[in-house]
Amino acid sequence: MTIDFIKNGRSNHRGSPNLAGHRKAESYSKGEPISRRGFLHGLGGVGASLGLSGWARASPPAPNLLLRGDALPATEKIQLAVIGVGGHGRYHVNQWAKNPQSQLVAICDVHRGRAATAREEAEAIQGKGSCTAYQDFRELLARKDVDAVSIATPDHWHALLALAAIRAGKHVYLEKPVAYSVA
Repeated sequence: MTIDFIKNGRSNHRGSPNLAGHRKAESYSKGEPISRRGFLHGLGGVGASLGLSGWARASPPAPNLLLRGDALPATEKIQLAVIGVGGHGRYHVNQWAKNPQSQLVAICDVHRGRAATAREEAEAIQGKGSCTAYQDFRELLARKDVDAVSIATPDHWHALLALAAIRAGKHVYLEKPVAYSVA
């Protein structure tokens, strides 16, 4: 099947003018280059012809609890843990602790002093006794009350920690890179 979005300087979508600008390609099937604008314009015509644009507008927006900012009862808050509280991890601790939709319940770092300092910062925001510090991530992942973990360790630990958290049934927030290789 040949997909001719732009032909003879005009698009196939209701005869509207070619928005590709300077390039007037015959079709995509002939292997000629086409501008990004022309390609996207052609995709818009396909979506409209299938009726997808009306369907997308009729769909209700997906709820995003963490962006609404409404306070939730403690039983409905997302119970979070942060693994690795140096540089970026310290920022994660402060942001998760301030979020009214979440409760930071655990912190893990191999450096005992750094873990204790981060726990104190979280408790200053959330209240005394709200957070526990660990040096071994396996102990943290064994907790049944932790719903999700935020991993902010050096890059070479990302894959190992993320897989361990997933196997423990936790949701994972992980910044790039996920791993150095897929091998």
